[in-house]
Amino acid sequence: APYVLDEPNSDGRGDIAPLVRLGDSRQAVRGRAGIQYPQVIQSKVDELITLSAHIEHPDDEVWVGWSHHSGPGNVEFTNKEYMHDSGSSTSVELHISEPGEYVIRMQTIDDIAAFEFYCCHTNAYFSIHVDD
Repeated sequence: APYVLDEPNSDGRGDIAPLVRLGDSRQAVRGRAGIQYPQVIQSKVDELITLSAHIEHPDDEVWVGWSHHSGPGNVEFTNKEYMHDSGSSTSVELHISEPGEYVIRMQTIDDIAAFEFYCCHTNAYFSIHVDD
């Protein structure tokens, strides 16, 4: 069979993107196209925000990274990158420095040492509206 670049369906090199579920939703997504948190999170400048996701993967651990995807101010995270146990929820706390519209991205990868841009990670996006 030909090699498939669609990582959710690829047997590729034996790697598979983590399965991510957000909030109370039963919907779970695997792959770089990702999943969007269903609501816009409302917050205030310098208010503590907690974001979380449930991650499933056949491996015991996956790599998790949180990043400031878009928005005008600075975002400070409690823990930006770490290994996390599969089959459980992970979370991060953050503060945002300025009002505006923000997107925070969580990326999880089956094996950070073997990371490639086309396999095998899943993105999750959180939209946040920040007031003064």
